[in-house]
Amino acid sequence: MKKMGSKMEVSEAEIQKVYHRDCILLAGFAIFMWCILSTILRQALQVAGDSTTRTIMICIALVTGSALSLGLFAVYRHLKRNKDVIYKEDLENLKLQKKDA
Repeated sequence: MKKMGSKMEVSEAEIQKVYHRDCILLAGFAIFMWCILSTILRQALQVAGDSTTRTIMICIALVTGSALSLGLFAVYRHLKRNKDVIYKEDLENLKLQKKDA
């Protein structure tokens, strides 16, 4: 726990390391999401009876995937703009916990 008035120095390199790790996780999640979505869509298209149903399924999949991708992009932009605020306190607390242990 962070003690009142105690601060641990956090370097920019440490913040960048955690930020890059989170960006890789976001990219991995986006790739995984599109793989799952495309697999489900392929299976559903095999069951669909007519071209209208297939078209609707494709549109729904694209809208869903786009909305989720835009959400992930918004998270990425938020992390990029506020990485110092987001990661600094967490890294300070982690250092204090390691110091106390």
